[in-house]
Amino acid sequence: MKIAVITDDSELIAMLNKMSIAGQGWFSFYNESHEPLDIMSMVCSSNPGLLIVDDDFVKPNTSPLLKSIKKVNPKIEIIFIASDSNIDLGREISPLGIKYYDIKPVDSGDLEASLESLLRIKNKL
Repeated sequence: MKIAVITDDSELIAMLNKMSIAGQGWFSFYNESHEPLDIMSMVCSSNPGLLIVDDDFVKPNTSPLLKSIKKVNPKIEIIFIASDSNIDLGREISPLGIKYYDIKPVDSGDLEASLESLLRIKNKL
């Protein structure tokens, strides 16, 4: 399954690359443009089954971007990572079906367990 990762956070990228599933070549990292249309284009063209979104990379367009992505691809699973514990943003995006929400610094074990769980569920469908 393709996993698109939208981030320029070098620590997060390194963490994901160290995970056991990284060797399967599923991760595709995107950090070329902060423009919502460019990000939407990447998501539409690569058609990932799972999307990891770093709020630090996409803000202030987080909520509209995630809503657009879910509108175009309602079956995409989203993992959301932020460095800000803003409750309002959490309330705004939670109806979109965010499968895992984490605040930086991210715990590698928790993120990997969530990824593996989501992948098992997606593969059963």
